Amino acid sequence: MKILVLTQKIDKNDDALGFFHSWVAELALQYERVIVVCLEKGLHDLPLNVDVFSLGKELRKDKFSPLGSVKGIFNRAIYLVRFYILIFRNIRKYDKVFVHMNSIYIIFGWPVWKFFGKKTGLWCNHPKGSWIIDLAVRLADTSFCTSSFAYLAKFKKTILMPVGIKTEDYGHESSPATQRSILFLGRITPIKKVEVFLEALTFLQSWGFKFSANIIGDPDPGQREYYDGLKKLSKEKGLDKYLVWLPAIPHHKTPLTFRKYELFVNLTPTGSMDKTIFEAMASKVLVIISNKSLSGQISENFITDNKPEEIAQKIVHILTLSEVAKEKYREDNLLYVSNNHSLKYLVSRLKVLL
Repeated sequence: MKILVLTQKIDKNDDALGFFHSWVAELALQYERVIVVCLEKGLHDLPLNVDVFSLGKELRKDKFSPLGSVKGIFNRAIYLVRFYILIFRNIRKYDKVFVHMNSIYIIFGWPVWKFFGKKTGLWCNHPKGSWIIDLAVRLADTSFCTSSFAYLAKFKKTILMPVGIKTEDYGHESSPATQRSILFLGRITPIKKVEVFLEALTFLQSWGFKFSANIIGDPDPGQREYYDGLKKLSKEKGLDKYLVWLPAIPHHKTPLTFRKYELFVNLTPTGSMDKTIFEAMASKVLVIISNKSLSGQISENFITDNKPEEIAQKIVHILTLSEVAKEKYREDNLLYVSNNHSLKYLVSRLKVLL
C-alpha cells in the first residue's frame, strides 16, 4: 500500500509542526511507500521509502505576504502549479491520499484523484468551520478529527481518531528536578489564553504560594504586539520574580523539557486537542487543562474553566497533593495516553479506515 501525504511543513526542528516528522516516519513503517508534498520543507531524516517534495515556501524571502497582495497572489499561483505537477508526476506511486489540516488541497486535487480512483482522507481539528472546510469534507471520502467538539465532528463521515503521540520518546521518569515548577509551552497566540495564565499566577503570588513558572514559545507572525503586551502585563503584575519567558524550542527537544517540571498548564479552549497536553501526560507530568473534551477520560481535578482564580486553586490543590497521590495520577494519565492516543495506534487505524 502506498500513500500520498499533503501537509503544511516537514521540519523536525519546527516548534509547532515538528511532530509531523515522526508521523511520516511511522507511516513509512506501515506503508510500502510514502510520498509527501508540503508547503515548506526544512530539516528531515526520514526512511528511504519516503520522498519529500516542497511547494517552495522555504525558498521565498517574503513568506508572509498578505493573501491579497500582488506577491501573495503570485506566490500562491506558483504553489498551485507545483502542486499539480507533483500530484500528476507521482500519480502511479500512491494509492491513497491523506491531507493533514490544509483542507484546500482536497478541493484542488479532488478532480485528479477522483478521475484516477484515489481514495482521499482529510484530517482537520479546527474548532471553527468555513465554506472551504465544508466543501473539502463533502469531496473527501473520509474525514478525521480527534475531538468530538471539533468542527468536523458534526459530519457523518467523520471518524474520531487518536491524537498520535510517539509515547516511546517521552521517557516516563517522575520526580521533576524542581518542586512546584509550572510550565506553559506552545505558540504564543490569543487562543492559548496566556493572559488568563498570568492572572492565575497573580493569585498564587497574592496568596503567598511559592512556585516557579516558565513560559516557552514564540509568537506567530503578526502576534508580536500580543506577545509584548503579555510581557508588559507580567512585569506590571510583579511576576518577574517567579516567571521566566523563554524562546521556542524544536519539537524533538520537548521530551526532555517536560520532565523538568511538575505541572503543565494548557488553556486552549474546547474544540481542538492540543498535542502538548498528551505529550505532558506521556512524560508523567501533571496537567491542568480547560479542554472539556477530556472530561470523563482523566480526573476532573485536572480540568478547569478559563477563570484565573479557579485555575490558581487547581494549581495549589495539585501541587500540594501527597507524592503517592501525584504518582497515582501520573501513572493513570500515562496509561490513558498509551492506550488511546499513541502514534502507532493512530497509524494502524488510519491504514484500516482510509
